[in-house]
Amino acid sequence: MKNFIVTVLLFTTIISSQNFVDKDKLYSAYVLKENREKFISNLDNRIKNRFDVKDIVNEKEWLSILEDIELSNYIPSNFEMILRNAFKSSSNKSDLFRRRIIEASYTFFPNSFVNEISKIYSMTKDENVKAIAGYYLIKSDSSQIDSTKFISDLKLSFPNWEKSSLLFYLVNNLSYKKDRPDLTELLKHDFNSNKTIVYSLQRENRKNKGLVVIKNSKGKFVRNDDGSFFANPHLGLSVTNLPGIFRNGNTPQGIYSLVGMYVSPTETIGPTPNFIMRIPFEKPTSLFYHKRNKYDNWVIEDYKNILPESWKEFLPIYESFYAGKFGRKLIVSHGSTDNDTYFKDYPTYPILPTKGCLSSKEIWDETTGKLKESDQVELINALLKSGSTFGYVIVINIDDQEKDVTLDEIEKYLIEAEK
Repeated sequence: MKNFIVTVLLFTTIISSQNFVDKDKLYSAYVLKENREKFISNLDNRIKNRFDVKDIVNEKEWLSILEDIELSNYIPSNFEMILRNAFKSSSNKSDLFRRRIIEASYTFFPNSFVNEISKIYSMTKDENVKAIAGYYLIKSDSSQIDSTKFISDLKLSFPNWEKSSLLFYLVNNLSYKKDRPDLTELLKHDFNSNKTIVYSLQRENRKNKGLVVIKNSKGKFVRNDDGSFFANPHLGLSVTNLPGIFRNGNTPQGIYSLVGMYVSPTETIGPTPNFIMRIPFEKPTSLFYHKRNKYDNWVIEDYKNILPESWKEFLPIYESFYAGKFGRKLIVSHGSTDNDTYFKDYPTYPILPTKGCLSSKEIWDETTGKLKESDQVELINALLKSGSTFGYVIVINIDDQEKDVTLDEIEKYLIEAEK
């Protein structure tokens, strides 16, 4: 309750009387140079004393260090050797441990651990570990297995695979060949809500920046003061860059309920307001569908009913439904106070990857703790300008081009959708 009250107070102090977020009022002690240096120094000590060890006694602590390495991109010089040692001891570790070291291998060493992961793949009885190990192998250069063999193995290993939301979506999506339906119809659609609709338009390869636009309840897209469409870079990239159906994967494609804004108490997200997004199954159906649901329990028919006609049979837009059913949650759209020092050469810089959320650029002053630049502030102000902070967020991969999504590319669709 105390955290909730503090969050509300923080939120009200940064919203001006004109109903917009004032960037100049935002401050974070977390971004100060001395605090960033302290974090890295502490992480370095933890790596040397508790991560780079032959005998991993405390799995939880070891995995916590691994997560900090991933999120800070502060990579030990002998990281590959540390992971190799972890694989050697993985037979007496938990399925969570095995899954996480495979994720890290996929992220940082996509071709270095084929033998180790092949062994786990052939022996594991855990569907999550089997799925992520197989995905590593089909994406590696080794050609150990292809998608057809992977699908066959999953069906053979798990005869009830269709009852698993992870396996059902993964099996069907790996063999899915349908072209994306008309983008204009998706942008025109109101999702039976007559509320604000936020669109995060992404590429298949999420290391290309996406673009976010906002449509108000009257079907008009939010514009800047000069009359141009509001459209800001938007990232749907996890540090793992795994598909969204996996627990630590990219932001899943599909529909999310937009149910307001808040200021996160999480230091690494920072004081800039975020969208409160709810993935299917995270909250009751009445909240997700804004009380326009037909069924009280979670059934795919309600989800399907709010889609435009030509999109109802397009599997990728159901990824958030199956990911939510599988257990993904706490996906929001936020800025970042993370230390960007070790991301300077990252393809999406200055937007940083997350644990699976949508994210926007934020640049902080390490000396004053003040916010210098913020696409997140602009995004929140555009949402406020739309007239409502309730509605839906739609995340969709528009194609597989290897370049950032730009307004020049999608403007014709926005104009057509407003007609």
